[in-house]
Amino acid sequence: MTQYAYSPDTGELIRTESPADWMGSTDVTPPAFDPATAGCFWRGGAWEVVVPTPVTPGEIFAAKVAEYEFSVRAYLDEGARAAQYDNILSARSYAGYPNKYQAESITFIVWSAAVWDAATTTLNAVLAGASIPPLDEFMASLPDRMPPPA
Repeated sequence: MTQYAYSPDTGELIRTESPADWMGSTDVTPPAFDPATAGCFWRGGAWEVVVPTPVTPGEIFAAKVAEYEFSVRAYLDEGARAAQYDNILSARSYAGYPNKYQAESITFIVWSAAVWDAATTTLNAVLAGASIPPLDEFMASLPDRMPPPA
């Protein structure tokens, strides 16, 4: 009897002649489908062919903006970690009361505000119709890490 394998996590058909022990399997023959344009999943005791919904330009654009915003947050966290803080939030957390880290914390607040100002200026221009710059150019346009106060 021929066995057809599928991922026990996702149910996705796994094309193999000999299913591994970790794979789910069934003797139900999967339907014909084009793997270049669809997927086939074992669900509820039957195979289901799934054709993905096309991604709209708006969804692509939103994902691109989210990628750029994530990169800005990572850039800020990297700058804070270079000064031995966990992340930008912890670097800014000492500004509110007198302590030996207060001046440096204020510098991180000023720097992160400048970074977000530059980033949002570019992203707002893109939302208004300007072309989105390549990620490396966008990141290079952000203010460099300011040195801590003396």
